Amino acid sequence: MKIEASDAYEDAELKYDFKVTFPQYRRGVAVADPPKTSREAYVEEKKRLGIQFTTNMLPEVLKHKSQQIRYAKGQMRVGHGAEYVARPVDDIVLVAVSMDTCTKAFLKWEDSGRPPGGPEQFLKMEDRIVLVQAMLRNRVELPESELQELLTRKKTEVK
Repeated sequence: MKIEASDAYEDAELKYDFKVTFPQYRRGVAVADPPKTSREAYVEEKKRLGIQFTTNMLPEVLKHKSQQIRYAKGQMRVGHGAEYVARPVDDIVLVAVSMDTCTKAFLKWEDSGRPPGGPEQFLKMEDRIVLVQAMLRNRVELPESELQELLTRKKTEVK
């Protein structure tokens, strides 16, 4: 999994704050040697999600952000602004997290001298799981054990 910042156009027009790229997971029993996958096919199979992240839990704000995302998805479908986006996303999702959860992690990070890795390293595991599940909802099914293993890897291990 890879996380990329959005550029100004993606943020302002397409309404997402960052992108998450992840491979397509295949599950099952192999009955023959797997086919060779070209670099182009591997890149094509990856999925990219644009994430609109908010800490504002007011229903009217969430409704407004959802409407903005629906509009942006429509713009993407017709190719509006495609020339401005180097790596377009396949979908945009809204992830809402309470300010209290984020504030606690931020304060712990500040109290620790702002170590590399940012405030997210101070989120509780259950909060991390909720965030990732919200981002991947209906896109990738990961058992909680795999999700926990993914979230506890060092940043250099997550690609």
